[in-house]
Order: sequence, then C-alpha cells, then structure tokens
Amino acid sequence: MEATTANLRRAAGLLAGLACTCAYAAGSGGAGAPTGDPRPLVMVGDADYRPLSYLEGETPRGLDVEIGEAVAAALNRPARIELMGWQRAQDKFRAGEADVILGMTVTNDRKVVYDFTDRTLEHEFAFFVRTGDLPASTPADLVGKRVGVTRGGYPRTLLEGAPGVSVVIVDDHRDGLARLARREIDVLAADLWVGAQAVKSDHGAAITVAGPPFARQPYAMAVRKGDAATLADLNRALAQLERDGTLARIRERWRPHEIVFASRREVRWIVAGAAATFLVLVVGGLALWVGSLKRHLARQRRAEGALRESEERLRVAFAMLPDSAVMARPDGTVTAVNEEFTRLMGVSAEEALGRTTTDLGLWQDSRARAALYEQVLAGNPVRNVEAHLRCKDGGEVIGLFCATLITVRGEQYVLSVTRDITDRKRAEAEREEAIGQLEALRARLEEENLYLKEEMDEVQGWAGIVGESDALRYVFLRVRQVAASDTTVLIQGETGVGKELVARAIHDASARSREAFVRVNCAALPANIVESELFGHVAGAFTGATRLRKGRFELAHRGTLFLDEVGELPLELQAKLLRVLQEGEFERVGSSETVRRDVRVIIATNRDLKADVAAGRFREDLYYRLAVFPVTVPPLRDRREDIPLLVRHFVPQLASRAGKEVREVPASVLRALTEYAWPGNVRELRNVLERAVLQCADGILRLPEALEAQPAQATPADLPYAETLRDRERAHIEAVLERTHGRVSGPAGAAAILGINPNTLRSRMKKLGIGLPRRALSAGAARRRVAS
Repeated sequence: MEATTANLRRAAGLLAGLACTCAYAAGSGGAGAPTGDPRPLVMVGDADYRPLSYLEGETPRGLDVEIGEAVAAALNRPARIELMGWQRAQDKFRAGEADVILGMTVTNDRKVVYDFTDRTLEHEFAFFVRTGDLPASTPADLVGKRVGVTRGGYPRTLLEGAPGVSVVIVDDHRDGLARLARREIDVLAADLWVGAQAVKSDHGAAITVAGPPFARQPYAMAVRKGDAATLADLNRALAQLERDGTLARIRERWRPHEIVFASRREVRWIVAGAAATFLVLVVGGLALWVGSLKRHLARQRRAEGALRESEERLRVAFAMLPDSAVMARPDGTVTAVNEEFTRLMGVSAEEALGRTTTDLGLWQDSRARAALYEQVLAGNPVRNVEAHLRCKDGGEVIGLFCATLITVRGEQYVLSVTRDITDRKRAEAEREEAIGQLEALRARLEEENLYLKEEMDEVQGWAGIVGESDALRYVFLRVRQVAASDTTVLIQGETGVGKELVARAIHDASARSREAFVRVNCAALPANIVESELFGHVAGAFTGATRLRKGRFELAHRGTLFLDEVGELPLELQAKLLRVLQEGEFERVGSSETVRRDVRVIIATNRDLKADVAAGRFREDLYYRLAVFPVTVPPLRDRREDIPLLVRHFVPQLASRAGKEVREVPASVLRALTEYAWPGNVRELRNVLERAVLQCADGILRLPEALEAQPAQATPADLPYAETLRDRERAHIEAVLERTHGRVSGPAGAAAILGINPNTLRSRMKKLGIGLPRRALSAGAARRRVAS
C-alpha cells in the first residue's frame, strides 16, 4: 500500500509539473493565450504543516504547493515554491524576495499588513479524544474537561472564554496528541487535516476524531499590502481553476482520508518496533515463567530470614535515631534506649533498663508524663508536645515529645522519641529580646523623623513658581547661576512673594536634590526652644528632654536647610549660626561633643538686615556671611503681566478643592486684579481668589469685594531691593555694552559675556530702551565716512 501510494504521489507531482510547463509554453507561444510574465512567480510557505505544505526530501509537497503550481500555470508563469520555517518565510516575503505567501490564515490583524485572495479554503477544526472516551462535538461538551490548544491557533481564541473549560497550551499538534495519549489532557482541539496526519503517523487507532468539525476559519494566499496587480492575477487564476474544477480535484485528493501519513522510513520503524515488541513479549514471558519458579523456590528461605532481618533493621534504626528514643512496656518499664538518650539525659543504659522514667526522675512534671502515656495506650499517638525534662546532673532539657504504640512479636510497646529544642528555645528568647530592642530603635527613628513629617504635612498646593515676566526670568537666571554650587544664598523680598519656592527651586536644581530639604521658620519658634530646634539636645538638657533629639542641621545632612525669617533670631544664636556656616560644626544643647554636618544653608527675610545691623539687632559679621549671593524676589506689583497666569494656575486648584465649577473669568475681573497693588503679593492674590471661588454660584468668577486700583507702592530707598529688577537688568546690559564698545555679537561681544543669544540680547535692548554707547555710534559714523 505504501509503495503504491508513494508512486501515485510521484506521478501526481510529475503531472503537475508537466501541466505547469505545458501551460507556460502554451501561454508563451500560443496564438490566443495571454502573454504572461516570464519572471517566475516566487511563493514561500511553512515547511512543516502537513498535509498543507511540507518537504519530502528537498521537494515541496502538499495541498498549498499543488494549488500554487496550478495558479502559476494558469498565469503562464513558471513557479518557484520554497518551504521553510514560518518566521523565515515571512521575513523573506517582507524583504521582497517572494511574491506570494501560501496558505496564510485570514485574520483582521493580518489584513493590515497583507492583501488576501478572494478564493479561500477553510481550516476545519475538530476535537481529538482517546479511543473509547465519550465524544465531544461542540464546545458545550467540554465543560469540566482539560482541553489542549496550540499557542497561536484559532481554537485557543474560541475556547479561552468558554465557561467551565480548562484550556491547556501545547507546543504543537504532535505535543498535544502525546499529552492526550499520556492522559495529561482530556481533549485536543486542533486542525482536522494536520491532526489526522499526526494521528496516523504516531498514534494510529489509539486516538480518534470525536466528530464533525466544530469550527472553520478561512485561509488564502497573501500578497503585500497594496500589490493590486499580483492580487488581481491570483484572483483571476483561482477563479479559472474553480470554474474548470481543478481546485475541487486538488482538495479532494488531499482530504484527510486519502493522505498517506507514514513514509517508508516510518513504516520500517513501525514494523521493526512491532517485531521487537513481539520478541520482547515472548522472551519476557519465558523469563517471567522461569523467574516465578525461582521465586517459588526462594520464597521459603526469604520467609525464614525475614523476621531476623526485620528485627535487625529495627534495632539499627532505633540505635541510629538522631533524637533521644525509649522503648517501654505499657506499665512504663524501659526495655531499650539509644545512644542519644544516654548522652542527652546523662543516664547509662544499665541504669535505665528495668526502671521507669518516673523512677529515674527525668520528668519535672510526673502527672503530665502519666497523662501522655494514658493517651498513647488509648490508641492516640502524641506528636510534638513540649516537655520539660531533668538531666541526671540537674540540668534542664526542653524537648518535643512524640510517642506511639507499636507491636513487636505480638507484644505491645510504647516507642517515645524526644527532640532536644533547648538551644532553639533560648535562641527564640534572644530573638524576642532583639525584637524588643529593634522596636525601641524604630520608635526612636520615628521621633527623629518627626521634623520631616511635619514639613510634609505643611506642604500645600503650590507645585512651582508661575510667571513669565522679565523680573521673574531674572530670578530664574540667578537661581541657575547659584544652584550648582554650595554657596549660601540670601533670598530677599516682601512677605508673600514666594521666597520658599525660590529656595526649593535652588535645592531641586542642585546636586543635593535627592537629599532632604528641611525648612525652619525662625519667626514661628519661641525664643527658648529655637536653639534646640536648630541644633538638637541630649537627654536631661532641660526639663522635658527625656531622650536625644536631633536638630534641623542634623536632619539636613548632605541636603539643604532653609532658614525663613532669619532676622528674628536672637543675638546669642546668631553667633552660633555664624560658626556653623563658617566651620560646619556645632554642639547639641546640653552636650560638649562637637558634631560636624555637611549642610547647604539658604536664608530668607523680608526685613532690611542692613538697618537691623545699624540698629544693633543683627550681627554685622553674620550679615556679610549670609549675603554672599543675594537673590531679590520682585513683588507682584512689579510683575503684573504674571497675574493672569497666576489666576489660571490657582482657580482650577481652588475650584476642585471646593467642589465648584468655574468656567469663565471675565476680563473686568482680570483687569481689576492686574491694576491692584497687592501689598500681600501672591499670598494675598491666592486668598482673594479662594474667597471668589467659594462665592461663585453660576460658573463665572466674580470678586467678593471691589479692589481699589492703587499705584505701585514706593519702596524705601535704603532697602536692598528698592531698585527694580528692570532697572538692574538695564544697568547691567548697558555696562557690558560700554565695556565691549557697543559690540553685540562675536566672541568678544556682549551676548557672549552675558551668555545669551545675540538676537535675544537685541530683543531685550529694544524692550528696555537701551541704545548703543556714544563711542560705538561715533566709531560707526567714522567708519561710514571713511567708506564714503
């Protein structure tokens, strides 16, 4: 049968090739035939998906191969069909080395990449079960069963959502059938044609198809997306093959019941396996018969020595037990002990034999021992009961006591085993003590972190500095200049301008950004505890100091310490602060031990420190140590163009927090907000907006009371920020232009010195009304005269 079928398959291949050649010759030289494309039609497909496409030696075979050859013949083009691994076939197709992919399943995700022919075949999916099991024809029959599916197959998509079905992923059809034969799964849901081939090749009658196909899925030839010409040619050829019956004949010839599923090599292996099995059965049966005779002759001898061997094994096992073991009669008389018992209890075997453990005084509680023995004699084994025993030398042993009733030569004995857990109990006690110490340390750590938690609780909704004004951009420039260093920064400005936000911006832009940012409001601390808050204290330093507490300087180690309103510090603390800034060391309150910490300090104040120095309220040396790099934050009245931005920033936050909806901020409100002088700066603006949001009822923001337009308040001339940032910027640019004799661009120009783009500098000069210096104008006029 195998030889006949193989000959038929070879003949079919020859006829198909001859038909292709004849059709191509007819198309090339026939009078009325289409001219065709002389370039071969290159097709690729899966190399191991029988019977659809596979390699027999080096020759492509299968249903898809024959359809591809027939299509090429219909198009009068020679066919070059290559079969390889599926991933490699797709890579070759994407690289443009092939025109057509054979037999690709049609899915929505693949339609995005490929175009498919109209004439499609169908994959038929069926259930495979072990012969003799109940059949399954629909997914409803699979409730409570383990169903194997391939990882990327259509049955997985269909059955994974089915209620009551347990889906098991298998590698391929052969793996699924092997698991089915080993009863690791109950049903295999797989392609009917491919599964039938694997059944015939590997399992024969042991596995069968449960019923008709339960699902179908189309598959077709695929071309590259947009290759309309090739797709039209394939569809035309397939339509012609459908009309003349060629496709029907090919499909019928490759249907599962007509396929030869085993090659000659496989048949030889099957025959050899059957012969070997028969030989093994014959030889094995003879060996079993001879062995049974030998066993019958030896059975008596083994029976006679079995008892002796059993007793010897019991004796050896009893002696080798790693725990203390005692064998006793029901009345408690000891009949045997092992070596561990004598070592642990300090009692020799001669002293123990013939006496009870109560007589030996080994149990601290004899009533507990009696209760346990009564339980064992009642047929209830004792397991892992903690027992307190007394050694011969008076020492205590804590053990886990186990006992059971056994029968030896028709007599009952109590076998008790005790495992020494004395060291473990001591270790547990030490562990509990260590846990207590750790709990104490944890509580101490929580106390030390109290400062940071309080700071976190005080953080409100400001996420950053909002504004685009020139004055604020100058502040940003100063922040960028000083952030990378560890220089002490003095932030000056009126109350409510956002000095803390500037300090946080300096910290976030520095190399210390990953460490702590610790904030201290010097004005909010009572004078009698401000030193303890800054530098910490030891236990007993003053009334109420019950334990060591770290100060803010220690908490800010390797980070940044922000001292707000530093002008409120008492004079006696100003000297200690000066020492910390200069030397980085201090002493805790009540201690003489010097503590060194690496802290960057940022200072903020709304006071005129120069006036305080003149009045004797602030140390002059501390002032000059703090004012290394001053940064002045402009008041809100000097950056009125930022007010609309602040309104857009605050209103959504405040509305969300209050549960309100604010859809519109009228222009009149923005104009009133912009014209107001804001003596309380950004803080006052936020408070006014919060009141307006709370009173908003119709989605339109209205001010709760009228804001009186005021001129910008004059700042006293002796304050360090009396001159506006705009004036300072203008003066600085004019000085640089004077130095460069009016040269803006170039390596030695003003833009290079200022570190900005020349076009940006020209824009700033125009906005600030800065002209070129007279010397530059005169030199330019002279050059023009010379040129003329």
